[in-house]
Amino acid sequence: MDKDTVTPDILLIGAITADIGMDGIRRPGGTAFYSAVTAARLGLDVGIVTRPRDDVPFGDLLDGVQTAWVEPPSTLSFRNIYQSGQRVQYIQDSERGVQALGLGEIPKEWTKAPMVHLAPVANEIEPSFAALFSESTVLATPQGWLRMWDAEGRIRFMPRKWGPEGLQNITTLVLSEEDLDGDRDQLRRFTQRVPIVVLTVGIKGCKLHFQGSWHDVPGFPTTEVDPTGAGDSFATAFLVHYHFNHDPIDAAIFANCLASFTVEGAGVSTIPTLHHVEQRLSDNGFSNIRLKGPERLQRTLHD
Repeated sequence: MDKDTVTPDILLIGAITADIGMDGIRRPGGTAFYSAVTAARLGLDVGIVTRPRDDVPFGDLLDGVQTAWVEPPSTLSFRNIYQSGQRVQYIQDSERGVQALGLGEIPKEWTKAPMVHLAPVANEIEPSFAALFSESTVLATPQGWLRMWDAEGRIRFMPRKWGPEGLQNITTLVLSEEDLDGDRDQLRRFTQRVPIVVLTVGIKGCKLHFQGSWHDVPGFPTTEVDPTGAGDSFATAFLVHYHFNHDPIDAAIFANCLASFTVEGAGVSTIPTLHHVEQRLSDNGFSNIRLKGPERLQRTLHD
């Protein structure tokens, strides 16, 4: 694609994977994919830097999303098995190793994107990418920086430390209890370096750390069918709401609400539009938690 292209409202960087669900069906997956679909359904202009793949059906899911495809194609696949509410995850098709994405792959105009989501799934990008976006609101989902896998591909938690500048320019980290495997030291290191840290706790909602304190933000009533991708949708919803409204608690409420839709079906089938999110917010007494963007976006967001 032309690297001097239109600057998106939000930029996603990370691998698109194949997700093999409990039903055995291969679907497009990966944080960048779920997040791109979420942002598009919120009415934003979306750009994604990732590797192509032709072994999973996209259909029209990325219609309207600007894509910077990086060769060679991705071979990463993940199998997710849920047992008693806990996920066991395997990485597959990684015989060629994890293929990194480089800073030079990002279209020049996209470095001016107002919102950036760093979305690693297997160390294909590094936190240092954030330095490229000095004027952006940058969120990262660090699960891909905290993973290792054995010979069978089973993924396990891997603690990690960074130097003083390792997480610089990242405004928010969003991760789950599962990503940390109970390692409170890793969580504490994050809260010491990043202004906002969000720990998702499934359908119960999330725990939010900013200005030195933790805050519990409850989830929304829902029927969970498949939680895959819900944390990714949550992260994008949080980033968008916080960027425009600057209140982390309101952003967490908005993100919890949006994620409550995502768990109600497989893949991205139940990721909602803004209209549906705002209706559920209103039904639960949060009609004041609206997404307030600039005038250019307001016409799109609330049509």
